[in-house]
Amino acid sequence: MGGAATVHGGRGGASSVGKKEEAVQEVVGTWGELRKYGRLDYAIEVMEWMQMRKMNVPHAIYLDLIAKNKGITAAENYFDDLSPSEQNHSTHGALLSCYCRELMSEKALTLFEKMDEMKFLSNSLPFNNLMSLHMRLGQPEKLPAIVQEMKQKGVSPCTFTYNMWMQSHGCLNDFEGVERVLDEMKMDEEQIERGRETKKKRRQGDYREAYHFLITLYAGTSNLGEVNRVWSSLKSNFQTTTNVSYLTMLHTLAKLKDVEGLLKCFKEWESSCHSYDMRLANVAIRACLEHDLYEEAALIFDDALTRTKGLFFNAREMEIEWQPEPKTLSAFFAYFEDEKDVDGAERLCKILKHINRLDSNAYDLLLKTYIAAGKLAPEMRQRLEEDGIEINPELENLLERVCPK
Repeated sequence: MGGAATVHGGRGGASSVGKKEEAVQEVVGTWGELRKYGRLDYAIEVMEWMQMRKMNVPHAIYLDLIAKNKGITAAENYFDDLSPSEQNHSTHGALLSCYCRELMSEKALTLFEKMDEMKFLSNSLPFNNLMSLHMRLGQPEKLPAIVQEMKQKGVSPCTFTYNMWMQSHGCLNDFEGVERVLDEMKMDEEQIERGRETKKKRRQGDYREAYHFLITLYAGTSNLGEVNRVWSSLKSNFQTTTNVSYLTMLHTLAKLKDVEGLLKCFKEWESSCHSYDMRLANVAIRACLEHDLYEEAALIFDDALTRTKGLFFNAREMEIEWQPEPKTLSAFFAYFEDEKDVDGAERLCKILKHINRLDSNAYDLLLKTYIAAGKLAPEMRQRLEEDGIEINPELENLLERVCPK
């Protein structure tokens, strides 16, 4: 009876056990979410609860948890206490990952050799861990040999493998090597069976990232010609060009100060996009302002307001808000002041208020626009009060000219 009462007696006990069982499922099924939200201590508590009740514990996950919370020595001790059957490819792989994360190269290489002897190198993960280790240790020249060993063992490179391999060539300024890896990745993509559409779509999404990396790499050497060549290749290899690809290219052209090419690229995207992404407009606006193209920036700005159907810039759909840099705002207000465009300045202030960025500096710039236009605003003092803006001496001087008492 007593034992039964522990489990079933009382709503609090049953609720507690229920929550623990739910937590177990969360740990096993949504480990990525636990790591994302930093709930590692709670995950360890659940694992210990599972152990006390003689339940099957996912040892590889638990080992990784221990290493992150209690240190590598505790993780090694946990691994050593496992039974021979539990010291399988998963737990060996988890320990290898821990060694690589802690940059313990000697132990990592020794364990990798042991895994090879035990025929545990059946997928790309152990190889990827070693590649990450060498990259973090500043040894990119060691990655091609690891890839070659993978192939000799009949292990197919995954997307992560290809990306790390390209990065290693990039670190060595071996652009031809990067292109060779990209070509091989393309051939691998073409070998995927047509009937396996889900896998194909997933691989294609990752495949785009290879082009993004190559574009960024050539931008780092200020090679605009190669940037444009890779961009053309990207567009020709896919039926549609995503917002992310356009964003990568716009950032690159902005970095290379090719404002003409940037505006051409932006207009190409704008004419064909299915969902308007304010991040792309931000890049174009900022580039225009940096090159004193204020009228062009204002046109993009006004069009963005229309395309996003309101002042919030579709932030609910995009789950991001527009966060303009101070220099961008100052440049816009300077343009409105020069043009005596009070309506434009007011539109910008409404947007800033909507995203909680309307401050005394914005009002300072707004008042200067009113003064430049020779206009009064009798309600301005009331607006400042309602928005919680403290009136400093500089603002008071401006108010006297726009909203005299």
